[in-house]
Amino acid sequence: MRSACIVIWQITEYKPRHIREFFVNAPGKVWVSDITYIPTDPGWLYLAGVKDLFNGELVGYAMNERMTRHLVIQALFRATASKHPDKGLIAHSDSKNAYARFQ
Repeated sequence: MRSACIVIWQITEYKPRHIREFFVNAPGKVWVSDITYIPTDPGWLYLAGVKDLFNGELVGYAMNERMTRHLVIQALFRATASKHPDKGLIAHSDSKNAYARFQ
């Protein structure tokens, strides 16, 4: 008789290497951005997103089959065009030089 072993992993809490806590008291004060890629039948689809840290709202995004500076600029442009942030907005990206690296 054969026996099977099923292992169930339960993730109770994700702890990143660098724990960062931000306190934002109003929308449109601090935005964060990142790029991710999505596998599709024809190839990769790149998605750049801009999120408001106050409420987690996605305020701008752009998609393209190539990761270029234009992709990020388009996402930021859409965010500023739709939300009209006040002077002093902080925009943060954890992508180091990825935004400047791709042409």
